[in-house]
Amino acid sequence: MTFWNSRDVEPKRSYQWLANVEFQAEETGVVGKIESYAQVSWSPPKFSIELIEHTNLFGVRKTIEAKNYVWEDLEIEFIDISSYDQNGSRIVYDWLTALGYDWKDHKTRGNLLGELTKIHGKNREAANLILEKIGANGDSIESWIFRGAVPQSVTFGSPSNYNNDEISTVKINFKIADVQYEASTADAMKSGLTTLFKKGREQLKKIFK
Repeated sequence: MTFWNSRDVEPKRSYQWLANVEFQAEETGVVGKIESYAQVSWSPPKFSIELIEHTNLFGVRKTIEAKNYVWEDLEIEFIDISSYDQNGSRIVYDWLTALGYDWKDHKTRGNLLGELTKIHGKNREAANLILEKIGANGDSIESWIFRGAVPQSVTFGSPSNYNNDEISTVKINFKIADVQYEASTADAMKSGLTTLFKKGREQLKKIFK
């Protein structure tokens, strides 16, 4: 019997997670959200440190200097649902419009660019992004909260191709300012299902009733 068969020692699993994705603008508030059941994947949080090596005249490494640190880009992929209220492409496009994008007047492009510039590194959020790892019973293990997320690129749907019938998805690549991590205590894990899990379960009941 291996230790992985113990109820007290369980590895985290890649498919056990829930997430909250809400898009908002300063003037309009929350523009739309992507339900957790529609989300396909999140790239894992990645922390990188820029190091510089200083060598002596003989080419032997002498010291290492830490110059900067960054959280790497975050990519989120979710299913592009056809119904109006959950249409991923519409939700994201409306969000960009609320932030200042206007296809009819390119002279206003500064509105969108200026709004995005204000977000990164400031106490403002254009997107509420929370990734929650859960256990087999829906209990919360940990939460990752991505701060100052600025959209860097958006792919609206999959390639249009008569040769396949794959599900269409939307992908957003975010530049991240900071990441907040919260681990659930043993007591919290015993307290029951997470809020995100309960919301997701209720949404699924409505869809598949």
